[in-house]
Amino acid sequence: SFLETPHFANLFMMMSQVGRGRRLLCVLGCHCGNSQVLQQGIQGQTTLRWFSRAASVSASSSPPSLETVLETYVVVKQGGDDYTKPSQYMLVPPEASADYHTAQDVPSKVGAIIGSRNMMFGARSFHDHLPLVKIGEPLVQAALQDSSSQGVQPQALASLAGLCEWVSACLRGEETSEALAELKAADTKAYGAVEAMATGVPRKGHSVVGVGTYRDGEEGWKTLANEFVLKHPSDEIQMYQQANCEVVGIEHLADTNPEYLQTAGGAMVRLFFI
Repeated sequence: SFLETPHFANLFMMMSQVGRGRRLLCVLGCHCGNSQVLQQGIQGQTTLRWFSRAASVSASSSPPSLETVLETYVVVKQGGDDYTKPSQYMLVPPEASADYHTAQDVPSKVGAIIGSRNMMFGARSFHDHLPLVKIGEPLVQAALQDSSSQGVQPQALASLAGLCEWVSACLRGEETSEALAELKAADTKAYGAVEAMATGVPRKGHSVVGVGTYRDGEEGWKTLANEFVLKHPSDEIQMYQQANCEVVGIEHLADTNPEYLQTAGGAMVRLFFI
């Protein structure tokens, strides 16, 4: 299977750069020409530099302005010699584009995205003043050209960071959620589960926020996630939407890294390019 090939190993190495030892449940669109989902838990043991916000990123010089990036920066691609191999696309200054093939890292990159077969994910800006919604279009278009090359539905996965904070605010009455109100009235068990997922406080009679909690709260959490996307779409989601990408669903526990569970309950949003 694809999971047993060197290509998946390369993809894992890219994704493991997010952090040391983080466990990812990769939800990747299958390459079989439909919307089947391939899920596989993997345990990362190595921290690489490509996806790091370490001081190596433009440490010795001032970050570029948005105007400079939009006018002069170019997209370069590492890996992915053919459709079956994972790629990373980086937005870099022209003077850095010559060495990107052999460099393990390109410190001057300002944005990046990962592509694998018909899927793209892991979009990121490395500077707060350069939001993806402003700089991400060339990255998406470069990845889209490859992901759509075999006639398979191109897709994207986007983070839902901030979902837990928003649900917690709704629980406190600081924000409003129609979905949460309906859940509370209709299913107290599911309501208690999503409350625990959002706050990190175990349900009454439970010692941890564990597998049972995420199982009982799955459908309610997906509904809340859809509402969150409508009310507070992230820069990443808006970047894809600007490229005619449409939200088609929520992937439950797509990323089970503890840090991501605390910010999004593990959920990610799936989008299709139309």
